[in-house]
Amino acid sequence: MRVLVTGGSGFIATNFFQFLSQTPAEVTLFDRKYGQDLRDPAAVKAAILGKNYDVVYHLGALTNIDQSIKEPWPFWDSNVNGTFNVLEAAREENAQRAGGKDPMTVVYMSSSEVYGTSQWEPRPMSEEHPLAPHSPYAASKVAAERLCYSYWQTYGLPVKMLRPFNQYGPYQTEEKLIPKLIRRALDGKSMPVYADGLARRDWVFVRDTCEALWLAPKLPDGTAVNIATGVNYTVLDVCTLVKRILQNERSAVVHVDHVDDRWGHVKCLRGDGSLCQELLGWRPPTSFEEGLKKTVAFYLAQWDIEHPVREAAEREPLLAR
Repeated sequence: MRVLVTGGSGFIATNFFQFLSQTPAEVTLFDRKYGQDLRDPAAVKAAILGKNYDVVYHLGALTNIDQSIKEPWPFWDSNVNGTFNVLEAAREENAQRAGGKDPMTVVYMSSSEVYGTSQWEPRPMSEEHPLAPHSPYAASKVAAERLCYSYWQTYGLPVKMLRPFNQYGPYQTEEKLIPKLIRRALDGKSMPVYADGLARRDWVFVRDTCEALWLAPKLPDGTAVNIATGVNYTVLDVCTLVKRILQNERSAVVHVDHVDDRWGHVKCLRGDGSLCQELLGWRPPTSFEEGLKKTVAFYLAQWDIEHPVREAAEREPLLAR
């Protein structure tokens, strides 16, 4: 199988590329670090047309919610216009295949942020939950997802959509909550949390998400499914677990700081993953605590590489009290 992965240097794409390396797939990456830009229709067409891909995994997007609130346009331009360019190239490619080879499939990576704060708690959010985005980032994902759906309805383009709930794991940038908490603690700084820290999230280990991505081409065309565990944790819960794991590793205490709340903050996300299980046989095998231990181990190893081993007297205490 030949696949193209957009956003190749991103967090999920990096993990997915490693996952694909253990499969028979022949993988090509599309990314800005190779001088490619989703906003450039010619670049997207050059990457897709005539390349005989079976699947395009469209993972490329801007994802920093705070930044989208400060500066919305780049998120719309990249996430919506970039998706339009991928869909147009896929439509043209499949038109050239008509009556011949099987059509190319597009798997679009959406987001649980399309739902906004749960209106159903304590019941988990199924795919029938209203789409009520709270941020420009979330709105761009709704628009791009509906664009994908329209290309299936109008042109018969085989498009499948995933709505992953909050992701974590190795290679995530420090703008995201969990690596930020880990890194700041290791650097001897406090853990910042918005407002009271009681916002709740459904956390999915990225390796589990990669398995769902691999299976996604089997979804019925035009279908969107949640990638979720059905369990959520407050931000303070996450801080407590990170502290516990770090204390076991380095015998240290970490301080938590409460900062001003984010505009339009989503207060509660908890996904119902039963449709994904029904259609793909996928359930997340990694518990949050198990995945968090693996994630802490990854960043701990990175931190130790950056900070050569010192005498014990110099290393204690590592974290802020």
